[in-house]
Amino acid sequence: MQKSTTPASWLASATAQLSNASIPSARLDAEIILAHTRDVTRTWLHAHHDEVVDTTLADELILKRLRRVPIAYLTGSKEFFGRTFTVTTDTLIPRPETEMLIDIAKQYKLSGNVIDVGTGSGCVGITLALETDATVTLCDISPSVLQVAQHNARQLGADSVICVKSNLLEAFVKEGVASTNFDAIIANLPYVNPIWDRSPETDYEPSLALFADDNGLALIKTLIDQSKVFLTPNGYLLLEADPEQHRAIRDHAQPEFRHCETQGYALLLQRI
Repeated sequence: MQKSTTPASWLASATAQLSNASIPSARLDAEIILAHTRDVTRTWLHAHHDEVVDTTLADELILKRLRRVPIAYLTGSKEFFGRTFTVTTDTLIPRPETEMLIDIAKQYKLSGNVIDVGTGSGCVGITLALETDATVTLCDISPSVLQVAQHNARQLGADSVICVKSNLLEAFVKEGVASTNFDAIIANLPYVNPIWDRSPETDYEPSLALFADDNGLALIKTLIDQSKVFLTPNGYLLLEADPEQHRAIRDHAQPEFRHCETQGYALLLQRI
């Protein structure tokens, strides 16, 4: 049955429901949901607060949000570095802290042949391709994830990026040796230790993109070992990990890498 009410009335009710469920940013979430279902901006909602609108779909999405389904999965998109990326339940939701990877890449002028390992939605690699003159390859182990990355590349005009299905860098090995060398390797790999406290929303994200063995460092350590072979001399390895993991990462990378920079969750190493 179709339901109609004014934006002001619906937002007040939805905000109260979300607040009572202890969901952070209740008002913001309510506005995003209603704006998404009406295909309007949040500004439009305020300007037309007393206009009667159909809220049937918005009511359905609020119920999902009350079950802690992430907003990005309800709207199918997430902002990253000023651009809108399509996301699905196959992809990790881009985080604000991951934007630091782009800041450091630009600061150190990472260029040449660059690969984004475990690309997910493609937000890091595509942004780098659009913000710099680097030649960017996106790789991921999941075909469905690569389809999302390819879609985002097309939508955002990053036509030069190459997408490759690969478990870390395994697809770039031929007859036991590296078939390609990279000037920089960037990766936001799974680094969450399953025993850590985390928000209920992460239960809806793909576990393959979140969790790793060895206190969250198994895949990162494997990539470091691979990078010793694939990186050009003085090439860069740019990683995201929890700051509490950075020391263990630096220790594992020695002596082949030197530590260049740490900002927030981002860690930059250089091949010696």
